[in-house]
Amino acid sequence: MKIRLTKQELSTARQSARMRKEISFVLTKQGYRDRAVNSGSEKFDRELLGVKAEIAVAKCLGVLFNPHAFGPDGGQDLWFGDFSIDVKSSKIANAQLVFEDKTQFRADIGVLVIQTDQADIMNIVGGIKQVDFFKDAERMQLRNDRSPAWCVPQSQLTSVMKMWAGLTQSKYA
Repeated sequence: MKIRLTKQELSTARQSARMRKEISFVLTKQGYRDRAVNSGSEKFDRELLGVKAEIAVAKCLGVLFNPHAFGPDGGQDLWFGDFSIDVKSSKIANAQLVFEDKTQFRADIGVLVIQTDQADIMNIVGGIKQVDFFKDAERMQLRNDRSPAWCVPQSQLTSVMKMWAGLTQSKYA
């Protein structure tokens, strides 16, 4: 599902990305490891992509989200009632939902969002429950300069509409 971000949402995303970049710098000085440091993209661009994806999912699901909440989120970006959601983002159209290690999937649900060729449009590809990811993910070598990671292809993700229906049913049932 494609979600268009407003000018205000894009401005908020840029502000948040700048602050997250600065906080990340401080955390790195204290020994925190930036897992995406060798991704080939700048820290600000990675943060901006992530915040835009989080805003898009929150907007789509109708959940509250504070993009100015800083510090490591512990793998739980959003909440739909009592269900936690970890939003992963990419600019690669055929990207997979990837976790470097299964222990990093701490949320109830992981969601993959792809930025389209238009900077204000994010495509929420789908999501997967943690238990299903643990069962279905395959360890793959995605890049020569990184360790193998656990991956689930887009074809195994549940559409955001079905995901929303399931979350809503579980929240109110």
